[in-house]
Amino acid sequence: MSNLYAVVDVETTGSRPGLAEITEIGIVLTDGTKILETWSSLVKPSVPIPSNIIALTGITNEMVQSARPFEQLADEVYSLLKNKIFIAHHVHFDYGFIKAAFAASGIHWEAEKICTSRLYRKLYQSDKSSLAWICTQLGIVNTRPHRALPDALATAEAFVKMLHHYRNISGKQFTTGVLRYTSPNTLTDQLPNSTGVYYLKNETGKILYVGKALNIKNRVYQHLRDPEKSRFIAQVSFLETHSHWLALLVEDSEIQRLWPPFNSAQRRPLKNWGIIYYYDGFGNIRLGITLEEKRHSSLAYFQNYRQAQEFLLTLVADYNLNPAMCGASAASAKYYDPQHNQVAEKVIRDLLAVKEVYSHFTGWVELKDHSWSGKVFLCFLEGILIGYSITAKGKPEVSNLKRLRIGIHTPYLLRALFSQASPSDFTYDPTLQQAFDHQEYPLLRFC
Repeated sequence: MSNLYAVVDVETTGSRPGLAEITEIGIVLTDGTKILETWSSLVKPSVPIPSNIIALTGITNEMVQSARPFEQLADEVYSLLKNKIFIAHHVHFDYGFIKAAFAASGIHWEAEKICTSRLYRKLYQSDKSSLAWICTQLGIVNTRPHRALPDALATAEAFVKMLHHYRNISGKQFTTGVLRYTSPNTLTDQLPNSTGVYYLKNETGKILYVGKALNIKNRVYQHLRDPEKSRFIAQVSFLETHSHWLALLVEDSEIQRLWPPFNSAQRRPLKNWGIIYYYDGFGNIRLGITLEEKRHSSLAYFQNYRQAQEFLLTLVADYNLNPAMCGASAASAKYYDPQHNQVAEKVIRDLLAVKEVYSHFTGWVELKDHSWSGKVFLCFLEGILIGYSITAKGKPEVSNLKRLRIGIHTPYLLRALFSQASPSDFTYDPTLQQAFDHQEYPLLRFC
Protein backbone atom coordinates (compact mmCIF):
# COMPACT_ATOMS: atom_id res chain seq x y z
CA MET A 1 0.00 0.00 0.00
CA SER A 2 1.42 3.40 -0.98
CA ASN A 3 1.97 6.15 1.56
CA LEU A 4 -0.39 9.06 1.94
CA TYR A 5 1.14 12.47 2.50
CA ALA A 6 -0.32 15.65 3.96
CA VAL A 7 1.47 18.70 2.57
CA VAL A 8 0.90 21.60 4.95
CA ASP A 9 1.59 25.32 5.04
CA VAL A 10 0.60 27.71 7.83
CA GLU A 11 0.65 31.49 8.06
CA THR A 12 1.14 32.87 11.54
CA THR A 13 1.35 36.01 13.67
CA GLY A 14 5.04 35.36 14.39
CA SER A 15 7.81 32.79 14.27
CA ARG A 16 7.70 30.93 17.60
CA PRO A 17 5.03 28.30 18.42
CA GLY A 18 3.38 28.90 21.76
CA LEU A 19 3.91 32.66 21.51
CA ALA A 20 2.64 33.29 17.98
CA GLU A 21 -0.56 31.79 16.54
CA ILE A 22 -1.83 30.40 13.25
CA THR A 23 -3.80 32.72 10.95
CA GLU A 24 -4.27 30.39 7.96
CA ILE A 25 -3.84 26.69 7.17
CA GLY A 26 -3.51 25.03 3.79
CA ILE A 27 -3.48 21.22 3.44
CA VAL A 28 -2.93 19.19 0.28
CA LEU A 29 -3.28 15.40 0.34
CA THR A 30 -1.28 13.34 -2.16
CA ASP A 31 -0.21 9.76 -2.72
CA GLY A 32 3.10 10.92 -4.16
CA THR A 33 1.97 10.81 -7.77
CA LYS A 34 -1.06 13.15 -7.91
CA ILE A 35 -3.03 15.62 -5.84
CA LEU A 36 -5.96 13.92 -4.10
CA GLU A 37 -7.60 16.66 -2.03
CA THR A 38 -7.12 20.26 -0.92
CA TRP A 39 -8.40 22.09 2.16
CA SER A 40 -7.78 25.54 3.62
CA SER A 41 -9.14 27.93 6.18
CA LEU A 42 -8.38 31.25 7.76
CA VAL A 43 -7.91 30.96 11.52
CA LYS A 44 -8.87 33.57 14.10
CA PRO A 45 -5.94 34.19 16.48
CA SER A 46 -6.36 35.57 19.99
CA VAL A 47 -3.72 38.23 19.32
CA PRO A 48 -3.54 40.94 16.63
CA ILE A 49 -1.54 40.27 13.47
CA PRO A 50 1.59 42.50 13.41
CA SER A 51 1.85 45.00 10.58
CA ASN A 52 4.99 43.40 9.11
CA ILE A 53 3.18 40.04 8.88
CA ILE A 54 0.19 41.71 7.22
CA ALA A 55 2.53 43.25 4.65
CA LEU A 56 4.11 39.84 3.97
CA THR A 57 0.98 37.66 3.74
CA GLY A 58 -1.80 40.10 2.93
CA ILE A 59 -3.88 38.55 5.73
CA THR A 60 -5.41 41.38 7.78
CA ASN A 61 -7.06 41.44 11.19
CA GLU A 62 -10.38 42.19 9.47
CA MET A 63 -10.05 39.05 7.30
CA VAL A 64 -9.68 36.71 10.29
CA GLN A 65 -12.28 38.44 12.46
CA SER A 66 -15.10 36.18 11.24
CA ALA A 67 -12.91 33.05 10.95
CA ARG A 68 -13.10 30.18 13.43
CA PRO A 69 -10.39 29.80 16.10
CA PHE A 70 -8.19 26.74 15.80
CA GLU A 71 -9.94 24.79 18.57
CA GLN A 72 -13.09 24.81 16.42
CA LEU A 73 -11.09 23.54 13.44
CA ALA A 74 -8.97 21.06 15.36
CA ASP A 75 -11.06 17.93 14.74
CA GLU A 76 -11.32 18.65 11.01
CA VAL A 77 -7.59 19.31 10.71
CA TYR A 78 -6.80 16.20 12.75
CA SER A 79 -8.93 14.02 10.43
CA LEU A 80 -6.95 15.29 7.45
CA LEU A 81 -3.53 14.74 9.07
CA LYS A 82 -4.23 11.48 10.89
CA ASN A 83 -2.09 8.57 9.63
CA LYS A 84 -0.41 10.78 7.04
CA ILE A 85 3.26 11.59 6.61
CA PHE A 86 3.59 15.31 7.32
CA ILE A 87 5.28 17.31 4.53
CA ALA A 88 6.20 21.00 4.61
CA HIS A 89 8.82 23.40 3.35
CA HIS A 90 11.05 23.99 6.42
CA VAL A 91 8.98 21.37 8.16
CA HIS A 92 9.87 22.14 11.78
CA PHE A 93 8.15 25.52 11.51
CA ASP A 94 4.78 24.26 10.27
CA TYR A 95 4.93 21.06 12.32
CA GLY A 96 5.74 23.01 15.47
CA PHE A 97 2.76 25.34 15.05
CA ILE A 98 0.31 22.55 14.24
CA LYS A 99 1.52 20.43 17.18
CA ALA A 100 1.30 23.39 19.59
CA ALA A 101 -2.20 24.28 18.35
CA PHE A 102 -3.37 20.67 18.75
CA ALA A 103 -1.91 20.53 22.26
CA ALA A 104 -3.74 23.74 23.22
CA SER A 105 -6.94 22.07 21.99
CA GLY A 106 -6.31 18.95 24.09
CA ILE A 107 -5.26 16.74 21.17
CA HIS A 108 -2.06 14.68 21.24
CA TRP A 109 -0.68 14.35 17.72
CA GLU A 110 2.61 13.23 16.24
CA ALA A 111 3.60 12.34 12.70
CA GLU A 112 6.57 11.28 10.65
CA LYS A 113 7.74 14.34 8.77
CA ILE A 114 9.87 15.36 5.80
CA CYS A 115 11.23 18.76 4.80
CA THR A 116 11.01 19.51 1.07
CA SER A 117 13.80 22.08 1.39
CA ARG A 118 16.21 19.48 2.73
CA LEU A 119 14.94 16.78 0.40
CA TYR A 120 15.61 19.05 -2.59
CA ARG A 121 19.16 19.77 -1.39
CA LYS A 122 19.72 16.03 -0.92
CA LEU A 123 18.35 14.90 -4.28
CA TYR A 124 19.68 17.73 -6.45
CA GLN A 125 22.91 18.51 -4.54
CA SER A 126 21.83 22.15 -4.38
CA ASP A 127 22.91 24.92 -2.01
CA LYS A 128 19.69 26.81 -2.75
CA SER A 129 16.34 25.43 -1.66
CA SER A 130 13.81 28.21 -1.05
CA LEU A 131 10.32 27.42 -2.27
CA ALA A 132 10.59 30.16 -4.90
CA TRP A 133 13.88 28.71 -6.16
CA ILE A 134 12.52 25.16 -6.30
CA CYS A 135 9.40 26.29 -8.16
CA THR A 136 11.57 28.08 -10.72
CA GLN A 137 13.83 25.04 -11.20
CA LEU A 138 10.98 22.52 -11.44
CA GLY A 139 8.66 24.67 -13.56
CA ILE A 140 5.97 25.19 -10.92
CA VAL A 141 3.77 28.30 -10.77
CA ASN A 142 2.89 29.56 -7.28
CA THR A 143 -0.16 31.78 -7.75
CA ARG A 144 0.03 33.56 -4.38
CA PRO A 145 3.25 33.19 -2.36
CA HIS A 146 2.92 33.54 1.41
CA ARG A 147 -0.68 32.35 1.41
CA ALA A 148 -1.27 28.93 2.92
CA LEU A 149 -3.04 26.93 0.20
CA PRO A 150 -1.03 28.27 -2.79
CA ASP A 151 2.23 27.57 -0.90
CA ALA A 152 0.97 24.11 0.11
CA LEU A 153 -0.01 23.33 -3.51
CA ALA A 154 3.36 24.50 -4.82
CA THR A 155 5.12 22.42 -2.16
CA ALA A 156 2.99 19.37 -3.02
CA GLU A 157 3.74 19.69 -6.74
CA ALA A 158 7.43 20.03 -5.97
CA PHE A 159 7.29 17.01 -3.69
CA VAL A 160 5.61 14.87 -6.37
CA LYS A 161 8.26 15.91 -8.91
CA MET A 162 11.04 15.13 -6.43
CA LEU A 163 9.62 11.65 -5.84
CA HIS A 164 9.44 11.13 -9.61
CA HIS A 165 13.07 12.29 -9.89
CA TYR A 166 14.10 9.84 -7.15
CA ARG A 167 12.39 6.94 -8.94
CA ASN A 168 14.15 7.84 -12.19
CA ILE A 169 17.65 8.05 -10.71
CA SER A 170 17.33 5.07 -8.35
CA GLY A 171 14.90 2.76 -10.13
CA LYS A 172 13.14 2.31 -6.77
CA GLN A 173 9.89 3.40 -5.23
CA PHE A 174 10.10 6.17 -2.66
CA THR A 175 9.18 4.08 0.38
CA THR A 176 8.93 5.17 3.99
CA GLY A 177 12.34 3.65 4.61
CA VAL A 178 13.86 5.77 1.88
CA LEU A 179 12.07 8.78 3.32
CA ARG A 180 13.80 8.28 6.63
CA TYR A 181 17.11 7.92 4.85
CA THR A 182 16.83 11.11 2.84
CA SER A 183 15.27 13.33 5.50
CA PRO A 184 18.26 14.00 7.82
CA ASN A 185 19.58 17.49 7.32
CA THR A 186 22.46 17.36 4.87
CA LEU A 187 23.75 20.64 6.27
CA THR A 188 25.23 18.78 9.23
CA ASP A 189 26.88 15.98 7.24
CA GLN A 190 30.26 17.70 6.86
CA LEU A 191 30.35 19.41 10.26
CA PRO A 192 32.93 18.29 12.85
CA ASN A 193 32.24 17.04 16.36
CA SER A 194 34.77 19.53 17.73
CA THR A 195 34.80 22.88 19.53
CA GLY A 196 34.54 26.04 17.49
CA VAL A 197 32.42 28.74 15.91
CA TYR A 198 29.73 28.21 13.28
CA TYR A 199 27.91 30.51 10.85
CA LEU A 200 24.28 29.98 9.84
CA LYS A 201 23.52 31.52 6.43
CA ASN A 202 20.59 31.96 4.08
CA GLU A 203 20.57 30.91 0.45
CA THR A 204 22.44 34.00 -0.74
CA GLY A 205 25.22 33.38 1.78
CA LYS A 206 24.20 36.18 4.16
CA ILE A 207 25.23 35.29 7.70
CA LEU A 208 22.15 35.19 9.95
CA TYR A 209 23.69 33.86 13.14
CA VAL A 210 27.11 33.25 14.67
CA GLY A 211 27.44 30.77 17.51
CA LYS A 212 29.96 28.81 19.53
CA ALA A 213 29.80 25.18 20.56
CA LEU A 214 31.76 22.45 22.27
CA ASN A 215 30.38 20.17 19.54
CA ILE A 216 29.67 22.10 16.34
CA LYS A 217 27.72 19.33 14.61
CA ASN A 218 25.37 18.69 17.54
CA ARG A 219 24.72 22.37 18.16
CA VAL A 220 23.89 23.14 14.52
CA TYR A 221 21.55 20.15 14.47
CA GLN A 222 19.72 21.66 17.46
CA HIS A 223 19.33 24.95 15.57
CA LEU A 224 17.85 23.11 12.61
CA ARG A 225 15.14 21.71 14.89
CA ASP A 226 14.20 25.25 15.93
CA PRO A 227 11.22 26.45 13.84
CA GLU A 228 12.35 30.07 14.15
CA LYS A 229 15.75 29.46 12.56
CA SER A 230 15.37 26.35 10.41
CA ARG A 231 13.11 27.97 7.83
CA PHE A 232 15.82 30.50 6.97
CA ILE A 233 18.99 28.37 7.12
CA ALA A 234 20.39 27.12 3.81
CA GLN A 235 24.17 27.07 4.39
CA VAL A 236 26.53 26.48 7.31
CA SER A 237 30.25 27.18 7.64
CA PHE A 238 32.50 26.77 10.65
CA LEU A 239 35.87 27.45 12.27
CA GLU A 240 37.43 24.90 14.58
CA THR A 241 39.02 26.65 17.57
CA HIS A 242 39.49 23.50 19.71
CA SER A 243 39.51 25.79 22.77
CA HIS A 244 36.23 26.96 24.31
CA TRP A 245 37.90 30.18 25.50
CA LEU A 246 38.93 30.97 21.94
CA ALA A 247 35.46 30.07 20.66
CA LEU A 248 33.97 32.61 23.09
CA LEU A 249 36.34 35.34 21.90
CA VAL A 250 35.95 34.59 18.18
CA GLU A 251 32.16 34.45 18.48
CA ASP A 252 32.13 37.80 20.27
CA SER A 253 34.46 39.30 17.67
CA GLU A 254 32.44 38.03 14.72
CA ILE A 255 29.12 39.21 16.13
CA GLN A 256 30.52 42.74 16.37
CA ARG A 257 32.02 42.52 12.88
CA LEU A 258 28.98 41.07 11.14
CA TRP A 259 25.99 42.09 13.27
CA PRO A 260 23.92 39.01 12.32
CA PRO A 261 20.16 39.59 12.72
CA PHE A 262 19.63 36.53 14.97
CA ASN A 263 22.37 37.58 17.44
CA SER A 264 20.67 40.68 18.83
CA ALA A 265 20.60 39.32 22.40
CA GLN A 266 24.38 38.80 22.37
CA ARG A 267 25.16 42.45 21.60
CA ARG A 268 24.52 43.40 25.24
CA PRO A 269 27.36 43.34 27.79
CA LEU A 270 27.76 40.25 29.92
CA LYS A 271 27.28 40.24 33.65
CA ASN A 272 30.63 39.72 35.29
CA TRP A 273 31.27 38.36 38.81
CA GLY A 274 34.29 39.47 40.81
CA ILE A 275 36.20 38.74 44.03
CA ILE A 276 36.35 41.89 46.19
CA TYR A 277 37.64 42.81 49.63
CA TYR A 278 36.51 45.29 52.27
CA TYR A 279 36.98 45.99 56.02
CA ASP A 280 34.25 45.15 58.53
CA GLY A 281 33.50 46.99 61.78
CA PHE A 282 36.09 44.98 63.70
CA GLY A 283 38.89 45.83 61.28
CA ASN A 284 38.92 42.43 59.54
CA ILE A 285 39.54 42.08 55.81
CA ARG A 286 36.51 40.38 54.30
CA LEU A 287 36.60 38.63 50.92
CA GLY A 288 33.38 38.31 48.98
CA ILE A 289 31.72 37.99 45.59
CA THR A 290 29.93 40.80 43.80
CA LEU A 291 28.24 41.35 40.46
CA GLU A 292 30.45 43.74 38.50
CA GLU A 293 28.72 46.67 36.88
CA LYS A 294 30.97 49.32 35.31
CA ARG A 295 33.72 48.95 37.92
CA HIS A 296 36.86 46.97 37.18
CA SER A 297 38.14 46.96 40.77
CA SER A 298 37.76 43.26 41.56
CA LEU A 299 40.76 41.11 42.40
CA ALA A 300 39.63 38.38 39.99
CA TYR A 301 36.84 38.07 37.43
CA PHE A 302 34.47 35.25 36.43
CA GLN A 303 31.67 34.59 33.97
CA ASN A 304 29.26 33.26 36.59
CA TYR A 305 28.76 33.10 40.33
CA ARG A 306 29.66 29.42 40.62
CA GLN A 307 33.12 29.96 39.13
CA ALA A 308 33.75 32.87 41.50
CA GLN A 309 32.59 30.82 44.47
CA GLU A 310 34.84 27.88 43.59
CA PHE A 311 37.81 30.24 43.20
CA LEU A 312 37.16 31.88 46.57
CA LEU A 313 36.90 28.49 48.29
CA THR A 314 40.24 27.54 46.71
CA LEU A 315 41.81 30.72 48.13
CA VAL A 316 40.46 29.88 51.59
CA ALA A 317 42.03 26.41 51.41
CA ASP A 318 45.34 27.40 49.78
CA TYR A 319 46.06 30.41 52.03
CA ASN A 320 44.38 29.11 55.19
CA LEU A 321 42.02 32.07 55.39
CA ASN A 322 39.31 32.28 58.04
CA PRO A 323 36.26 30.81 56.26
CA ALA A 324 33.90 32.99 58.31
CA MET A 325 35.62 36.08 56.88
CA CYS A 326 35.10 34.87 53.31
CA GLY A 327 31.48 33.82 53.32
CA ALA A 328 32.58 30.18 53.34
CA SER A 329 31.18 29.34 56.76
CA ALA A 330 27.88 29.84 58.53
CA ALA A 331 29.75 30.70 61.75
CA SER A 332 29.59 34.29 62.99
CA ALA A 333 32.89 36.19 63.23
CA LYS A 334 32.31 39.18 65.53
CA TYR A 335 35.91 39.62 66.63
CA TYR A 336 39.22 40.86 65.31
CA ASP A 337 41.41 38.17 63.67
CA PRO A 338 44.94 39.55 63.05
CA GLN A 339 46.24 36.22 61.66
CA HIS A 340 43.50 36.17 59.04
CA ASN A 341 44.24 39.78 58.13
CA GLN A 342 47.92 39.02 57.61
CA VAL A 343 47.10 36.16 55.24
CA ALA A 344 44.36 38.16 53.49
CA GLU A 345 46.82 40.96 52.78
CA LYS A 346 49.08 38.44 51.03
CA VAL A 347 46.14 37.18 48.95
CA ILE A 348 45.35 40.73 47.87
CA ARG A 349 48.98 41.46 46.98
CA ASP A 350 49.28 38.25 44.96
CA LEU A 351 46.09 38.85 42.98
CA LEU A 352 46.89 42.50 42.33
CA ALA A 353 50.37 41.50 41.17
CA VAL A 354 48.82 39.18 38.59
CA LYS A 355 46.66 42.05 37.29
CA GLU A 356 49.62 44.42 37.15
CA VAL A 357 51.98 42.01 35.38
CA TYR A 358 49.57 40.86 32.71
CA SER A 359 47.99 44.26 32.07
CA HIS A 360 51.29 45.08 30.30
CA PHE A 361 51.98 41.58 29.02
CA THR A 362 53.60 41.12 25.61
CA GLY A 363 53.62 37.56 24.35
CA TRP A 364 51.47 34.48 24.03
CA VAL A 365 48.89 32.94 26.33
CA GLU A 366 48.40 29.23 25.78
CA LEU A 367 44.80 28.03 26.09
CA LYS A 368 44.77 24.53 27.52
CA ASP A 369 41.04 23.87 27.74
CA HIS A 370 41.12 21.22 25.00
CA SER A 371 42.33 17.70 24.25
CA TRP A 372 43.49 18.49 20.70
CA SER A 373 46.98 17.31 19.82
CA GLY A 374 48.04 20.80 18.69
CA LYS A 375 48.17 24.09 20.60
CA VAL A 376 46.05 27.24 20.80
CA PHE A 377 47.45 30.68 21.72
CA LEU A 378 46.25 34.23 22.22
CA CYS A 379 48.63 37.05 21.27
CA PHE A 380 49.01 40.21 23.40
CA LEU A 381 51.07 43.34 22.91
CA GLU A 382 51.46 45.45 26.07
CA GLY A 383 48.20 44.05 27.40
CA ILE A 384 46.39 44.55 24.08
CA LEU A 385 44.72 41.53 22.49
CA ILE A 386 46.03 41.24 18.92
CA GLY A 387 44.72 37.88 17.73
CA TYR A 388 45.18 34.14 18.02
CA SER A 389 47.24 31.29 16.61
CA ILE A 390 46.17 27.68 16.17
CA THR A 391 49.12 25.45 15.39
CA ALA A 392 50.03 21.79 15.29
CA LYS A 393 53.58 22.80 16.22
CA GLY A 394 54.96 23.39 19.69
CA LYS A 395 55.28 27.18 19.41
CA PRO A 396 53.06 29.92 17.99
CA GLU A 397 54.15 31.87 14.94
CA VAL A 398 53.30 35.40 13.84
CA SER A 399 52.95 34.05 10.29
CA ASN A 400 49.75 32.17 11.16
CA LEU A 401 48.33 34.80 13.51
CA LYS A 402 44.64 35.57 12.94
CA ARG A 403 43.42 39.06 13.84
CA LEU A 404 40.55 39.52 16.30
CA ARG A 405 38.17 42.46 16.33
CA ILE A 406 37.27 43.56 19.86
CA GLY A 407 33.73 42.54 20.79
CA ILE A 408 31.40 43.88 23.45
CA HIS A 409 32.06 40.87 25.70
CA THR A 410 35.81 40.73 25.14
CA PRO A 411 36.84 42.74 28.23
CA TYR A 412 34.76 40.49 30.46
CA LEU A 413 36.12 37.33 28.86
CA LEU A 414 39.74 38.44 29.13
CA ARG A 415 39.43 39.49 32.76
CA ALA A 416 37.97 36.08 33.56
CA LEU A 417 40.61 34.27 31.49
CA PHE A 418 43.57 36.12 33.04
CA SER A 419 42.18 35.63 36.55
CA GLN A 420 42.03 31.88 36.12
CA ALA A 421 45.21 31.26 34.09
CA SER A 422 48.41 29.97 35.67
CA PRO A 423 51.88 31.58 35.18
CA SER A 424 52.96 28.62 33.05
CA ASP A 425 50.35 29.58 30.46
CA PHE A 426 52.19 32.85 29.64
CA THR A 427 55.22 33.08 27.36
CA TYR A 428 56.91 36.48 26.96
CA ASP A 429 57.87 37.28 23.38
CA PRO A 430 59.68 40.64 22.97
CA THR A 431 60.00 40.05 19.21
CA LEU A 432 56.32 40.99 18.92
CA GLN A 433 57.31 44.60 19.57
CA GLN A 434 59.14 44.66 16.25
CA ALA A 435 56.46 42.67 14.43
CA PHE A 436 53.56 45.02 15.19
CA ASP A 437 52.77 48.65 15.57
CA HIS A 438 50.20 48.27 18.32
CA GLN A 439 48.70 51.71 17.67
CA GLU A 440 46.91 50.08 14.73
CA TYR A 441 44.96 47.89 17.13
CA PRO A 442 42.11 48.64 19.56
CA LEU A 443 43.50 49.55 22.99
CA LEU A 444 41.87 46.93 25.17
CA ARG A 445 43.40 45.78 28.42
CA PHE A 446 42.05 43.05 30.64
CA CYS A 447 41.71 45.21 33.78
